Amino acid sequence: MNFAKSLPKRSLSLLIVSFFLISSCDQGKDVKDRKSANQGPREHAATMLATPLSDVSPEKLLSIFTLGSDYTDLQRERVTDEIKGKVVEWRLKVYEVKSTDKRDVYRIQTSSGVQPSNIPSLNQFEKDLLDALRQSGDFGSTLSRALEVNRNVGTFIDLVVLDETDRQRVNALKTNDWIVVRGKISGTFLRNIQLNPAVFAESAMGNRQNAAPAKYSDGEVNRNEQTMIDGKKDLRNQSDRRTDIALMAEQTNAKVKRHYDSENVTVVVFADLNWDGTKDAIVQGPPDWCGATGLCDHVAVMSVGTDFRLVDLGTFFSVEYEPATKKLFVSAHGTECNLPGNRPCQYEIHWDGSTFRRK
Repeated sequence: MNFAKSLPKRSLSLLIVSFFLISSCDQGKDVKDRKSANQGPREHAATMLATPLSDVSPEKLLSIFTLGSDYTDLQRERVTDEIKGKVVEWRLKVYEVKSTDKRDVYRIQTSSGVQPSNIPSLNQFEKDLLDALRQSGDFGSTLSRALEVNRNVGTFIDLVVLDETDRQRVNALKTNDWIVVRGKISGTFLRNIQLNPAVFAESAMGNRQNAAPAKYSDGEVNRNEQTMIDGKKDLRNQSDRRTDIALMAEQTNAKVKRHYDSENVTVVVFADLNWDGTKDAIVQGPPDWCGATGLCDHVAVMSVGTDFRLVDLGTFFSVEYEPATKKLFVSAHGTECNLPGNRPCQYEIHWDGSTFRRK
């Protein structure tokens, strides 16, 4: 029996229409797939850059994907499905860099674990200052070690260079260098997150200097990028700024060394203590400046305009800063509170515009 003849005309027409619709959809999908396959790395990167940022952080993923994690493979698979395809901007520590068979793509592996990092709330000026401090001597490196800890999941990055400046930067990268990348999560490999494609975040900014800052998927502005854009509006020539910052760092370093006649100091607080928008530091003196009971000498390194000055805080056991309340609490010898010496004594100190006073 002829199947087509056995069908009513209306059913036969619907069958024919359905066939052509399916064929058209398949052809459209094939064209789209071919178009995507023909795109080069830079075209893929441009598509990625047009996608809103997600708030997925490498810190949150570390506890899930690190070796020894108490998460199961099933849970990791579920998390991978949830984050796959999202675009993120992460600051990561370089472990290895390799070339690939694509001229504009490099494979970068980054380290995982607990690593010292810049405090996320630092603005670009302060980040540049810290870079200069790190290069200026032991005070700088001590300051770097005192900063908040950044917990990163390991990553494999397929980094696309957008120009020759990017290429030179990749070629200059060394193990333990820090980079900020923007990329799409494409999956996981050996408990590392794969970002493909990805670009240097600074290059992404450079390609749209006049554009509004990128937004997260929930519409919130990427604050780090907003800070970078705002900073460009009122800063002097970049080379002049770096020269000034290096001089400030050198001067601060010299003041601390001159005060203690030692390089063995520890930064115990790093925060904006006088509310001028620039981070200040409280430094604990070297061990030989501490008494037998553990009372140690402390000084504050306070920003004053374009300079820093030292403020003597005296001797006490320790000092703690509460970010939520922006308060400083000193733990001192009991006699400071009219108590026996073996009794704990804690009091608050605050900046009065010229020095720190006890409340």
